[in-house]
Amino acid sequence: MAPLLAAGAMLLQHGQTEGMAPPPGPPRGRIMLLGGSVARIERWDLLLPAAQLQPVFGRLQDAAQRLAADLGGAAQWQVGGRMVMEHLASLGMLSLGTEQLPPLRLPGAALPHDLPILAAGPDLPLGMARQVRLLLGALPARPAWLRLRLRGINPDLMPGLFLDGLRLDAQLRPAGMEWLLEAPVRLRPDRAAVVGLALPEASPPGAALLGLEVGP
Repeated sequence: MAPLLAAGAMLLQHGQTEGMAPPPGPPRGRIMLLGGSVARIERWDLLLPAAQLQPVFGRLQDAAQRLAADLGGAAQWQVGGRMVMEHLASLGMLSLGTEQLPPLRLPGAALPHDLPILAAGPDLPLGMARQVRLLLGALPARPAWLRLRLRGINPDLMPGLFLDGLRLDAQLRPAGMEWLLEAPVRLRPDRAAVVGLALPEASPPGAALLGLEVGP
């Protein structure tokens, strides 16, 4: 992926390319990516060096077929794609019924955050911090549960869970030696979501964010 980005590859949501002047540099090919369900289709355009279009398209098509097979196969997913022209291809992966999107699970340290420290492992230590903001990014619009997996907190001191600055009606429940802070949400595909975690001032130091999950 890094060589493609260095060569000027970009991913644009459909509609943002209309009327836009061609980007500088050599001519680019376009892969139209269609996702969602047969009832609601979203389109993104992957622009990349023309010479890379066919090999990248082949890899994306293989990956879509494997993902669909893992999520229920042809009974639940429609996958198709073709090279339309030398510089244009189309690839779609659509749910045939209720959208069967896999849950998103990320280790705490994989999330961009505003803490002044960098994590050395998969967990994000909070240290003495009582607040942290996490950049989740844009996800498909769907009702889901947002969950933070925490360790080292006092369950008698309820943390606050926020999405885009709004406090959520969250609950805290045990999961072995850890705690899950969770709330129902509806994400917006046109916004890079920001998740906030706030610990009460009396909370003990040394808590850690083990991971974040968005799913059923």
